[in-house]
Amino acid sequence: MRPFSPDDWPDARREASAALWAFYDALDAPRSITDAHDEAARCRDQKDLAIMPAHIAQRAYAACQRHELDGTLLAAQVRAAASMVSPVRFAKAGPLLAYVEARCGAHALLLMQLTGKREQFWVERTQEFAKAVFLTNRLCSLVADVAKDRLFLPQSEMAQFGIAEAQLKAGQQSESLRRLLWKQAVRVRDAYSACQRLGLDLTGWPRRTFKRYWMEGLYLLSVLEKRQFDVWTQPVALSPAMRLQLRWQLLVGKTSFR
Repeated sequence: MRPFSPDDWPDARREASAALWAFYDALDAPRSITDAHDEAARCRDQKDLAIMPAHIAQRAYAACQRHELDGTLLAAQVRAAASMVSPVRFAKAGPLLAYVEARCGAHALLLMQLTGKREQFWVERTQEFAKAVFLTNRLCSLVADVAKDRLFLPQSEMAQFGIAEAQLKAGQQSESLRRLLWKQAVRVRDAYSACQRLGLDLTGWPRRTFKRYWMEGLYLLSVLEKRQFDVWTQPVALSPAMRLQLRWQLLVGKTSFR
């Protein structure tokens, strides 16, 4: 899921959204840097960066200037991206969630600002939505992430359930592994619950867009749970019937926002 991606925007802000997403995507496989804090400082000064191609950074800087967005949120992403150089590991849940807030939360706040919502009121729920979406994507893409030597499961929780990395790579399913992934799903559901009020507070097309992705994320979690968290047999995706049901619920307004 990529909420508020360029195709979701109905007006001229689509170009700015594309610039912000290109910046975010460039940090998904960042070039190696020696000093993340120095690179973040260069970003705050709107200079070319070593971590990504210059044209991507300059395009994002221009979008922030044109729409009066908080450019320090780009620098926060740069600083966090140093964690993304493989191998990616997080010892505990705290550092993982801090990374998600610094990188994904900052990106989401820029997109929220682009909709015109700049007040502090929107920050916490927007960051929770970013957390929910990112962690949903990571559960669905666990196989691909492991193949890239990137693991978004806290090492301490893997140890708690007796799960080794070799088991993830081999796709050796077990009750302990299902319990580990169920624990991650509970964390994600909590994040969706924490941001749910955005579906009431937003208006117009941002509200409709939020609700669509919010519901899609919960649908994906439902698919995972029904499959007992088997992400190895086949890709995790919504069936045509589920997508039709999702569209119908959005059309008639039968969601938990009511």
